[in-house]
Amino acid sequence: MAVGYLPSGETRLRQRGNSRGWGGTASFTGETLGDGSYDEQQMWALLEDAFNEPDWRSEAEKAEAFYDGDQIDVETLRRMEELAIPPVIDNYIAPSIDAVAGFESIARLDPRLVPENDNSVDGVEALNEKFKEAHRLSEFNQAYSQAFMDQIKVGIGWVVVAHSADVHGYAYRVEHVPWREMWWDYRARKWNLEDARFIVRQRWTDLDHAVKWFPKHREMLETIVGGWMSRSDFIGASFDQTHISSRLSYNLQNEERWSLTEDEWRNTDRRRLAIYEILYRVPGRTLVLRFADGRTMDFNPDIPIHNLALAEGVAELVEGPTMNLRQAFYAGPYKLVDQPLGHGRCHYIPMFAKRKGANLAPYGMIRSMISPQEAINARSARILFDMNSRKVIVDEDAADDLDEIREEAGKGDAFMVLRSERRRENALQILPNTETTAISFQMMQADKQAIEDVSGINKQFRGQVQSGKQAGVAIDQLIDQTKQNIAGIYRNHEQARLEGGRLLHLLIMDDLSNIDDLPVDVGSSDSTLKRRIVLNGRRGDRQIRSNDVIMLSMRVALSSTPSTATYRQQKFQALAEIIKALPPELQTPLTPLMIQAADLPQQEEVLETIRSLTGFGPPPRDPEKARQLEEQKAKEQQMQERMQQIEMMQQEAVARKMLAEAMLNEARARKVLGVDTEQTEAATLVDLESAKTEGQKVNLESRELDLREREVAVKEKESDARILESAARLRNEDRRDRIAASAPAKKAA
Repeated sequence: MAVGYLPSGETRLRQRGNSRGWGGTASFTGETLGDGSYDEQQMWALLEDAFNEPDWRSEAEKAEAFYDGDQIDVETLRRMEELAIPPVIDNYIAPSIDAVAGFESIARLDPRLVPENDNSVDGVEALNEKFKEAHRLSEFNQAYSQAFMDQIKVGIGWVVVAHSADVHGYAYRVEHVPWREMWWDYRARKWNLEDARFIVRQRWTDLDHAVKWFPKHREMLETIVGGWMSRSDFIGASFDQTHISSRLSYNLQNEERWSLTEDEWRNTDRRRLAIYEILYRVPGRTLVLRFADGRTMDFNPDIPIHNLALAEGVAELVEGPTMNLRQAFYAGPYKLVDQPLGHGRCHYIPMFAKRKGANLAPYGMIRSMISPQEAINARSARILFDMNSRKVIVDEDAADDLDEIREEAGKGDAFMVLRSERRRENALQILPNTETTAISFQMMQADKQAIEDVSGINKQFRGQVQSGKQAGVAIDQLIDQTKQNIAGIYRNHEQARLEGGRLLHLLIMDDLSNIDDLPVDVGSSDSTLKRRIVLNGRRGDRQIRSNDVIMLSMRVALSSTPSTATYRQQKFQALAEIIKALPPELQTPLTPLMIQAADLPQQEEVLETIRSLTGFGPPPRDPEKARQLEEQKAKEQQMQERMQQIEMMQQEAVARKMLAEAMLNEARARKVLGVDTEQTEAATLVDLESAKTEGQKVNLESRELDLREREVAVKEKESDARILESAARLRNEDRRDRIAASAPAKKAA
């Protein structure tokens, strides 16, 4: 049964126009209190823009309802029921949106830290270990995938990157924020709302949760959620803390000027209230350190490294205007907390799909698909109605009860009795009502194609390819067309991922900057292959730290290749096919590349084994292992040089032997001729015997080298056998993984 949606939407903070707002008649002057914050009246006047934003939320709710299948509003459902029209819904929007969301999970690029110079390589490598740990444990990808769904459906998605408030949880949290909870300065132009004066989150919570978050305001929260019984009862009430009593009295007067209705910020029956988190920017001036590479850092005289940078001329002190970011919490009209944010970056990260040119209101991909989807539903309902309805042509004297004839004509097992004394034989005609069915069907097909045209998402991108209908190249071109159509949306999403990585990096830097001599193990999970890097290492007078996380020159970048399991598997299979096609003598040197492409839990150990047996593979990260490998290579080089010397000696011995034999033959020839050559013959025999002796020595050394070569050959065969065994195990594991991955799909099919 179809569920109707409310066209106006259900939001806690509604559109109010210019007549109503947070602060009544208060005007915004920008005057601050002594601590740099705004008072309640100035805050409400600043947030007046939240009620004057463009009306985009009703469109967003409608778009989300269409994705969920609630595509007929309540009033239309009522009229269709009165006319006996079946509420038919064929949801063509959800598959298109799911295809785009699936593309995000396949092609996502993870943020990583990149060193800017050679002096920062080790420190950034250690920080990357902490960064990857935070990326994984904070469920970074899951939060951004959920926000991406909001982005493509309604036009904007939100993610929060901040410290976790749960003492038992992980230190950092990356969470998806529902778009209904967020408001912002719609005058902001930048994609990340960096120029917005305020960002507001309205979050409903139970009283007991709010008390745990703000224990100092327990009595205030309990009192306002309980509802003011009467002004006289409240004034006469006694509280444990005198300042709370006076504060409640002051805020009671503010509540009388509060323009929101009570049900929009508190529920006394359920004991729930809305906590407003307000991030706002206040103009000011500040001192910053500006380095030669263009980086800036807020100057703090209490940090020794800042003073050292100034003293050595590494940075210069610059004063200039800035926007100080503050965080305030309100329980309805009652201020709870107002404090500055130290890192100066907003922890709520937006990701826009598209924005209107007139008022910068966000909208998503579904907005253009609603009209053809409504036409499809209407024509489907009309076709079904026509197929179930009949045309009845009846004479007045055909039956005693014509209403009964009308009711029976619409039934599949109709039973009608006609009068025997009717004037004509064909007094009753029941005809099918199908004159417009073919036209409606053709128009419905055109509407289906229109959904693809207006969204830019074709069937091939959704995986709907008929075998033999199109060539592979044509299919790839159509898929690329869809990728081009969504490139702008996906680019905004990548920028938001990069911004989230930067903020997560800043949080880690802030936490690690106060820890000295922090050891970080990088590399393999095997303790023998790990390399230890010390962050913030103290040395000398302990004023200068090596690998100081504050001074490391680095940036946050997106990885150049996707990190998904599907992409890694495809890369491994392609590389394995290439290596198998090569000659055997080239397969062994390239085997380490295949091992690196495989997703193995003991990758470093396998590479170390191959490297020790064959000499091929990337250099080990461990300095001791690298030294041993260099020594082994040096010994092998010496052995090769010795073999070359022996070869040259063998060749010289053979040459001398051939020369001696020639001289002997010449001497014998002279003796035959009667020449006295005894002395010459004797000398020749001595030279020949000497050459034989040297040849025997060379042969002995050659045999020793042959034995060594045989030993090396045996080791190479053993290594090849181990490599083949590892490759077979990898293929079996890969086959098991593919079978396990395809099992849920087969079960679903």
